[in-house]
Amino acid sequence: MTNERKIKISDLTPLDYNPREISPAALDGLMASIREFSANVEGWDAANGLRMVGTITVNVNGNRIIGGHQRVKALLELGQDWIHADDITWVNIEPDSVKEKGLCVTLNNHEIAGDFSADLDALLLEIELAVPELSQALLLSELLGVMPSGDPPEIDESVADAVEMVVCPFCQKEFPK
Repeated sequence: MTNERKIKISDLTPLDYNPREISPAALDGLMASIREFSANVEGWDAANGLRMVGTITVNVNGNRIIGGHQRVKALLELGQDWIHADDITWVNIEPDSVKEKGLCVTLNNHEIAGDFSADLDALLLEIELAVPELSQALLLSELLGVMPSGDPPEIDESVADAVEMVVCPFCQKEFPK
């Protein structure tokens, strides 16, 4: 890959008012996700470094990162100091304007992204059973806020003896094996 396809992260400016923070555990999960899914980006090969499945949003006015601060942080933690040019969505907005701030909030607003469906537990279990190292690295239930507090539910021994069950490590629900 030629250097013109690489945008140095040091040439980008994070917003002072970015409304998102990331915990160390969530950052570990994000880094695991980037490592896992980078190879699924069309045209990827190992020589091209890590790639983003979702683009980083940057304002051409000042090269200001509007969306994707945490993914940029994860890339740096993974030892990559650049972003592939195709992994950036460029916008043209007046810096520090209400529009720039509004876009930043919109891109970071989980409230307008929708809610997880009732099928989330089954998806988490499928991921755990198929790729345990990915699901554990991603800490999916903690990141998604579905980890129950307190002790896991009591298991009815009569049911447990009759049917072999597997307990989802994320939601602690039992599913027939």
